[in-house]
Amino acid sequence: MNGLMRRLLILSVVFVLAACAQVCAQLPPLAVVHVIVTYEDGTPASNALVEIKNLNTNAVINDSADENGSCICAIPSSADWRIGDEILISAQDASGNYAETNLTISSAVLEYPLIEANLTLRAPQQSPTPSPTPAPTPTLTPTSTPTPTPTPTPTPTPAPTPTPTSMQSPTPTPPTPPTPTPTPPEPPLEEPSSPTPADFDFIVMSVAIITTAIYLRHRLNEK
Repeated sequence: MNGLMRRLLILSVVFVLAACAQVCAQLPPLAVVHVIVTYEDGTPASNALVEIKNLNTNAVINDSADENGSCICAIPSSADWRIGDEILISAQDASGNYAETNLTISSAVLEYPLIEANLTLRAPQQSPTPSPTPAPTPTLTPTSTPTPTPTPTPTPTPAPTPTPTSMQSPTPTPPTPPTPTPTPPEPPLEEPSSPTPADFDFIVMSVAIITTAIYLRHRLNEK
């Protein structure tokens, strides 16, 4: 049932194309080529390039498949396309997968102007997802302890023995003469002065006072 519906749809397209061709050039198409392009797993090869080449005249028709892998091309009625010509129908996807088939435009297209071709492409190869590479585990390298190198003891260099010729006798330093300290002059001796009459009076008075005091004391002791 589905095949019949598909054929009716294709025939309607053919008739529409034929009507357009008759309006434009008053010539119906020689035939209509229906190409179905699929992969090996049955999925449609959408956007695959389709080429129909006349091997007798080298005439070429290029088209592309839709999202369902279907492509419909009309072969015009012209000197480049005739009944009995051999045509090469090929398809190629974006990955370069290619398929082709050879057909002949027979007299049967005059009664049923539809040519069907099924092309199967090799399944596209999917690049494997690279697995993450584990980071290498760092290997601990033991650190070697450097062996201390003994420091050589320097050999003392003997001091050169002075020779008598190299020794110099010290130059004698003349003694510094002492600086004389000036001695202050001694004061002149004063000659004793002779007593004056006032001095005699003072002495006599003093003796009298002392004698009187002794006498009075003596008298008091007798009483």
